[in-house]
Amino acid sequence: MPEQILQKPLSPWQIFRKTWEIIRTDWFNLIAIIFLALIILSLVILIITSAWSPLWVIGVIKTDYIFTFRLIWQAITLIILYLISALIQILMINSLLNPQLNLKGNLRSIKNYFWQFLLLMIILNILLLLAALPIYVGVFFLLLQSYFLGILSLLISFILIIFLCVYLIFSPFILIENKLSWHEAMLKSLALSQGYFGNLFLKIAILILILVGLNYLSIFLLTLGLIGLILSGLFTIAMIIFAFPYLLALYQEIKSLKQVT
Repeated sequence: MPEQILQKPLSPWQIFRKTWEIIRTDWFNLIAIIFLALIILSLVILIITSAWSPLWVIGVIKTDYIFTFRLIWQAITLIILYLISALIQILMINSLLNPQLNLKGNLRSIKNYFWQFLLLMIILNILLLLAALPIYVGVFFLLLQSYFLGILSLLISFILIIFLCVYLIFSPFILIENKLSWHEAMLKSLALSQGYFGNLFLKIAILILILVGLNYLSIFLLTLGLIGLILSGLFTIAMIIFAFPYLLALYQEIKSLKQVT
């Protein structure tokens, strides 16, 4: 069905309702993807942790270079986890954009997006890292009691991070939906978001507050023993199931407002 053309932005409550409709349509696939992610992560972590002892026994790991080897091992682990993260995000977004697609078909389509999506993730993470650098400069100035420069640095970083969050938030959805390159997706996200900064900032801020609140709650639940661990895991799954459809609802809203197909 074609999206209804909107004349004005939806209220936060309407976005919540639209998010719920998306979840209700695709909840089974989303949960299947999350469990697939848990299985892959468990297997990878098991293999990585269990491989250390055999490598030590056969002499690949030398005592003199154990610190260097640990750093290399950790770097390899992080790279593998990063690749898995890109894979899971592709599956989640593609499933939301194409709810009629089953998990098998979704997995088969990964090759169409993976490398461009991975490049997009890397570029966005680098941009966020650069935007966050003034925070460290600001803290340094504040420690030196140079309050004006400290506050100014923090303000610059805050503005840059908000800019990236608002104007590039739709890049992953655009890349997968339109099969674009990473830079084309970023440029289209920038163009799509223009004129709706206040609307997007408010709704993204609401999402962040909800996720932060649920995250703190899940951390607190870990103190309650086994039941708390289970509940914490369920809250983490709920955060994922909520966040992606919420962003899709925002994406569909802006597309409708700009009458983009």
